[in-house]
Amino acid sequence: MDEVLWAMQERRQALLQMDLTRSAALFDDTLRYTHSNGACEDRATYLAALARGDYRYHAIDEQEVEVFDLGGGLWATGHIRMHVTVHGQERRMHNHFLAVWRRTPTGLRLAAYGATPIPAA
Repeated sequence: MDEVLWAMQERRQALLQMDLTRSAALFDDTLRYTHSNGACEDRATYLAALARGDYRYHAIDEQEVEVFDLGGGLWATGHIRMHVTVHGQERRMHNHFLAVWRRTPTGLRLAAYGATPIPAA
């Protein structure tokens, strides 16, 4: 399970550093990224949005992470707190997340990601 925690850390760092090459290497060709507002992007559209600066990640903190082995991949779930600028608007988010990582000959690749807002108490 350490491999998925390492991959998650790599993804966080790549997003925070706006390292598109590193991000692209972590994203599977089948990636479907579902944002907390319900919008869904594939690998190409998500990478293009990152390149345009549609999303600027300032802080990412994943908490209460649980990892489950699927045989051909792993899935992780937990809570995520983010400070991000989305289309020019600064936001602080607290979401549940579900991430599916596919095993490939060159390592884990993010195949699906979904975020759901946690209502304020």
